[in-house]
Amino acid sequence: MRNATKLCAAIATIVIGCISAPASPPGRGSIRGVVIDGVGNPLVGVAVMVLAESEEAKEDKVVKRANTDAAGKFIAAGIIAGRYRVKAEADGFNSVELAADVRPNKVTVFDSILLRRVTMLS
Repeated sequence: MRNATKLCAAIATIVIGCISAPASPPGRGSIRGVVIDGVGNPLVGVAVMVLAESEEAKEDKVVKRANTDAAGKFIAAGIIAGRYRVKAEADGFNSVELAADVRPNKVTVFDSILLRRVTMLS
């Protein structure tokens, strides 16, 4: 009976430790935000990429990828502190790139990233 009690106590300690662990590793930050269209409606399934900010890089280096949910929200966690570009793109919309500073143990928030529909002139 004592062994069963000790086992339950050990499992409870592990579960509590996992629940209280931070979402991002220590010293890393995250970026979250909402993507909307021109009339303020949330956009679902928008591809959001966190790109390394580097002048000598010839190609965009994707650090993290995320997609917006049903409310147009996204989160990219576990990012090493530094300067990045956040790129949001979806079919039928012009893509948008924004600068972002990620700080250790902080969340960089974009209240609304506006994507405008692609228009065709005839």
